[in-house]
Parts: sequence; C-alpha cells; structure tokens
Amino acid sequence: MSSYAERASAHRYIEAVWHKTTDGSHNWVPADGCWDIIFARQPDSVRVFIAGPMTKAKLTQHPVGTELFGIRFKPSIYMPQLPLSTLLDSTVDLRYGRALSPIWLEGVRYDTPNGEAAELFVDKLRKNTVIARDAVIDEALDDQAIALSSRSIQRHFQQTTGLTKKFIEQTKRVQLAEQLLKNNKPATQVASQVGYADQAHMTRSFRMLLGYTPSQLVHT
Repeated sequence: MSSYAERASAHRYIEAVWHKTTDGSHNWVPADGCWDIIFARQPDSVRVFIAGPMTKAKLTQHPVGTELFGIRFKPSIYMPQLPLSTLLDSTVDLRYGRALSPIWLEGVRYDTPNGEAAELFVDKLRKNTVIARDAVIDEALDDQAIALSSRSIQRHFQQTTGLTKKFIEQTKRVQLAEQLLKNNKPATQVASQVGYADQAHMTRSFRMLLGYTPSQLVHT
C-alpha cells in the first residue's frame, strides 16, 4: 500500500517537504507552480532528479517499494545554471547510483538528506549558489506594491519560473478549493468562495491541474 506525508517548512525557499512509499500503481501529480528535487530510494540504489514545473497534472509510476523523498521549492526559487523554463513538464536526472554514495552538484559534494535535514541541504545549495531567489516573484504573489511595470513583473515570472503569474495563482486557487472540499464544504459553495465562475469552471480546473474532478475527490 502506498503512503504519503507532507510537512510545511519555515524556510523561505521551501514550499513543502514530503515523503512517499509506492505500491507500483499510477498516481496523479498535480501542477502546483513549483519544482522539486526528488530522491527515489530502492534497497541498493538511489535516483536523484529534478521534476520541473508542470502546466497540467501528470500520471506517474514507480516500482513497488520505492521510497520517495522530495523538497518542493517556492515559485520564486530557481537554478541559475538550469533554467526552469527548459524543464516545464519534464524531469532531469542528476544521479543514479549506490544508495549511500554522495551527490555532486556544480562540483560540490552533498550527502543524501532525509526529512529532518531538508533545510540544511537547501541552505548548502543556497550557499553554493546552486539555487537563488527572485524576490519580485514573492512580492507579486503576496500582492505587495512593486516599483516595476506589469510587463517587467511578468518577465520575472517567465524567466524565473517558465510560468505566468496568473497560472501560479490558478494553482493556488485549485489547492484551496481542494482543501475546502476535503473539509466537506458543498462544491457550489466552494466554487463561489474561491472565485470560479461556476461549478463547471472549477471542475475543468481540477481536471487539468489535479488530474481528477471535485466529484471524484469527494467520493474517494
């Protein structure tokens, strides 16, 4: 049986830290405006890869018993040497090797982190400029006043995330709607509360960004 656990982080670079064990079945991975570094562990090996931002939900599958550990980065975080715009809807392998062997990024050695060490791992990435932060993205998503034109702000989004501000806001809206539905709020009320034109609009958004409909979520 597969299992999934996720925790928030106070780190300003991290959206969430998550852990999953797989049972070999297909699972929907939602489009959430973020990218992840993922460690896929098996008894004698570990694959390390980057899952880029996605424009739509995607079905994934891993061998039975694979242990996945992931660090999901905020939309404002990017890799100067690997533009996220080149990773939309795709993954790139960083390493595949023995389970306890180190990872090398930009010539620097990193030990494979676990859930508790995620923040320390990210701090080391930041210190060695493997990752960086675009403050304009955070400010724009927080609706702060920015002394830039709308075109300049949009350029930041395209260059940093490969996505538009509107698309990232759509992913946040569908996440909020999903949580409200999980809390047993009626679908018509949820659609109105989070700003969808109607329930059909919300259903289309769920299907594209999450891979399933509100009805399927409620009945799982």
